[in-house]
Amino acid sequence: MTVTEGEHPQVRAVMAACLDSFEKLELVLHLATRPEPVSLDGLARALGHPRDRMSEAAAGLVAALIIEESPAGYRFRPENPWAAHLQELVALHEADRLKVVVLMSTVALERLRASASRAFADAFVLRARRRKDDDG
Repeated sequence: MTVTEGEHPQVRAVMAACLDSFEKLELVLHLATRPEPVSLDGLARALGHPRDRMSEAAAGLVAALIIEESPAGYRFRPENPWAAHLQELVALHEADRLKVVVLMSTVALERLRASASRAFADAFVLRARRRKDDDG
């Protein structure tokens, strides 16, 4: 299965900006369908991930204003900056889970390529600066 470049731009955008791990993706999908808060232990049990990984994922999503934390646990914030994007993500997940996994992998590869390109470009910039400093 392939995903064309222009397909699901809102889902791609939220994945690129906020969902940089499958733990975050699973956490969002789990909380988006539950109105009541879920404890960190409950999330770890339900999703089958270690508590510390769930804690890290939840902290990132709280920072992105996608979920909120209370003494009772975590819950999805229906009014968040990514609400429309996440609604499309949840609907796509319900319709075609494999497409969500493919999109997540595609976005991860794009992130990796961009990072490698920046590192490559930075190497030339640093090398040029060193030469200039050596000439100085």
